[in-house]
Amino acid sequence: MRWAFLGPLVLLSACGARSSLPVGEESDGGATGGAGGDGGGGGDVGGGGVGGVEQVALGGGHTCVRTVLGEVYCWGQNGSGQLGVMTIEGFSEVPVEVDLDARARLLAAGTYHTCAVLEDDRLFCWGKNGDGQVGNGETSNALAPIEVSGIDGPVVDLSLGERHSCAVAVSGRLYCWGSNLLSQVGVPGGGVVTAPVIVDTKVGAVALGAFHTCYVQEGLVRCMGANDDGQCGVEGPDVVFPPMTPAGLEPVSLSRIVSGPGRHTCIESAGQIWCWGDNDSGQLGLGFSSNREPPTPLPNPPAGEVRAIAPGTAHTCALYNDAPFCWGDNFSGQLGFPGPATDFPIKVGLEKIIALDGGSVHTCAYASATEIWCWGTNAFGQLGNGETSDVPSAPVKVELP
Repeated sequence: MRWAFLGPLVLLSACGARSSLPVGEESDGGATGGAGGDGGGGGDVGGGGVGGVEQVALGGGHTCVRTVLGEVYCWGQNGSGQLGVMTIEGFSEVPVEVDLDARARLLAAGTYHTCAVLEDDRLFCWGKNGDGQVGNGETSNALAPIEVSGIDGPVVDLSLGERHSCAVAVSGRLYCWGSNLLSQVGVPGGGVVTAPVIVDTKVGAVALGAFHTCYVQEGLVRCMGANDDGQCGVEGPDVVFPPMTPAGLEPVSLSRIVSGPGRHTCIESAGQIWCWGDNDSGQLGLGFSSNREPPTPLPNPPAGEVRAIAPGTAHTCALYNDAPFCWGDNFSGQLGFPGPATDFPIKVGLEKIIALDGGSVHTCAYASATEIWCWGTNAFGQLGNGETSDVPSAPVKVELP
């Protein structure tokens, strides 16, 4: 196994780029969930050489990108093998290539595991697997990509939580697997589900939070799993099963649905962002902090078209036109600017951004196929600047030729 610095991914301010490989138990570094967001996939994004970035996907403490050539590079936390490079050494501060035997066309990251769909429609996952979230029928960690079988047809949408995974096939069937302790996999009986099972049909999109699942079925949002912070959008039970439609969303004209590594979910409907669930740090952007908030539109949105939404654990970012705005917790600089938490959107200070994604306590975006920006905690090198460091006061820049 070769831990190598990916040449084109050079942070301009990096000094002494290296890989640190301490062996030890997985630490979440403040992470409590999976990942979701609008990480890219723009059809007209160009790029040459080995590295134009076409998608970013953030996990709890790791970061991955998919290039226009279908290559996948990951960096950051690796205590469970989520970097996919045949080791469980603690972390890498520099990008390392994941060994896939075909080009990737879709990428997703959970708290401690990662998945990619290849152009030949095979699905591979790797990383933490104690609850079967890798989907290969076993419960031992996967240190390199392992093929996931049992999904009928090409995967068109993919989302990962902390301990479970879901995919939507082109047929509209929703498949899930992993921990079902809180019914987040969508089958009765709890326990673990170590391989994909059909949960529902006529599904168009899916979004996983830490321990809940939301999906879109013929214009209706349906949610199941943990609801102790209102993350399923319904009053009453702390666990929702069978799936229910969040209050006030019957029906909704939906453009996108995303959940992050925490306990809230957001959608875009008719040009507005609606969020629900945990709001203890103001991550719903409502102008106040609270808990168990029902679906509510952002009351004072920035001007412009919503082009992406990226929830983190306790923060949220969104792309209005080509400018990112963030709100919520900021104890690790995950909002992209210095200062305390904020319960309303504030502009990050970047422009010409194409896509972004949120991790547990870090955020990344790209401005072109050759330019990445990341900000927030860097305890595991997840900002990709060749070091672990104190919280940066502003986004750090990664350029690809």
